[in-house]
Amino acid sequence: MQSFKSFQQRLFQINTRNFNDNALNLFLYQAKNNPIYAQYISTLNINPKQVTSANKIPCLPISFFKTRRVTTNTWKEQIIYESSGTSGFDTSRHYIYDNGLYLSNCERIFNQFYGSLRNYHMLFLLPGYIERGNSSLVSMAQYFIKCTKSNYSGFYLNNYNDLLKAIDQIIALKDSRKILLCGVSFALMDLAESYDIDLGNDVIVMETGGMKGRRREIVREELH
Repeated sequence: MQSFKSFQQRLFQINTRNFNDNALNLFLYQAKNNPIYAQYISTLNINPKQVTSANKIPCLPISFFKTRRVTTNTWKEQIIYESSGTSGFDTSRHYIYDNGLYLSNCERIFNQFYGSLRNYHMLFLLPGYIERGNSSLVSMAQYFIKCTKSNYSGFYLNNYNDLLKAIDQIIALKDSRKILLCGVSFALMDLAESYDIDLGNDVIVMETGGMKGRRREIVREELH
């Protein structure tokens, strides 16, 4: 890979057969052009040319994203996404070169595993995220809502009554689209404990984000 543009052109053609080669090419490019990453692998005494498989690529610790500007080459970012900063810790910062590419790749990945966004009503229960203006999750959700072209798709914050009313209205439509409820874990638990509901086979529930200091942390199996 000679440039970011060449990677961008390859991105949407990546599959299981060519993933390893593309990952290694990207790794070599970053090892050469990302100063923070280059210094990190040098400190580990790793020769990039001796890394021969994707699962051997060293991962940069998340702490670096809290204290350094981690970018490959020099450019002006379109947007900076920040982590939620759970429990008062410093936030991680993700500098985005091309936000349109970022979001379109999110859509491509969703389509690969779930099918077209046009086949869904997407309801988001994301208190603690929607109030912030620099959340990548909220940005992706806004993009997905627009892609569904559904009048019911949207953010419901803490409005559990409106959320359940929307679900009932969608079910009554008897259309072919599926309902996907994406919520931060603590909000989904609050919903489940506050209302006697059985979503049954009508709603796909997708959890994200953990407890964010609002409730006791539990393992995923217990949450489910």
